[in-house]
Amino acid sequence: MTADWIARQIMLVRRVEKANRLRFNPNPKGVMKPEGCAMVLYQLFVGNPHRFFTRAQLVDAAKEHAKSAEAVDWAIIFLRSSRVIEAVIDSRRNSRYNRYRLNPSFFAHENPYTDQGPSKQGSEDKQK
Repeated sequence: MTADWIARQIMLVRRVEKANRLRFNPNPKGVMKPEGCAMVLYQLFVGNPHRFFTRAQLVDAAKEHAKSAEAVDWAIIFLRSSRVIEAVIDSRRNSRYNRYRLNPSFFAHENPYTDQGPSKQGSEDKQK
């Protein structure tokens, strides 16, 4: 056991420790980025809360913000899994096609995507 061997062992342990450290993820799963396609669609749905949109309409709206059709598909999956939007079978077309709209019960609970939280009307009723 020479000093050189001991130094190499210490260096090996340090490499393993560096590899096992948790790394910071700047884009954690389940978080919408302000410039992302999910946020573009979210703003579209909030601006038209009672309107139904087809996938083609969502792709057209996202193209105005330079978002691809694949990004729209992932944004729809994300927004549906977050229960922000709901999908309804398009009765005018094949049953494989859906129409999407803002989930009516989404604003009944605390909204994690705005700073306002629960609707202001509900908080005024509690104060009375």
